[in-house]
Amino acid sequence: MIRKSCLFAFFWLTVGIAELFAATPHGESGIRCLDCHVSLPLDGLEFRFHDDLHLLCLRCHKDYSCKPDGGDGYFRHPIAVVPSFKIPADMPLDVKMKMNCMTCHLFHDEKKAKQDLHLHLLRRSPGSSFCLTCHTKLPGK
Repeated sequence: MIRKSCLFAFFWLTVGIAELFAATPHGESGIRCLDCHVSLPLDGLEFRFHDDLHLLCLRCHKDYSCKPDGGDGYFRHPIAVVPSFKIPADMPLDVKMKMNCMTCHLFHDEKKAKQDLHLHLLRRSPGSSFCLTCHTKLPGK
């Protein structure tokens, strides 16, 4: 009986997560959990990614330049580098303490994503004020 209860609870939890994800930009694009994740969090398995996070993002976001040294492309912010200054706690680094796409961008939170008007950033910000969260000094000053 306990096993049936656990399965029932897991089913509803999984359905709820799928519904929430469906409302995100990735969900609306038809991307599924297993397109990025190795497995679902079942039987103690970790909810890991297929590849380095930035490589996963670049599978679909090919027009974006996210190399450690920037480069040609729509955006030129470096990733896969250890920041040279303190990053706010709500802007996560990867396990090697390096920047990744999730440091600045939302992946799953549909409520924040729908409120944000600029590229699904972690915080609402007019103009470049989000960038100034970390980049407090202007170039050449």
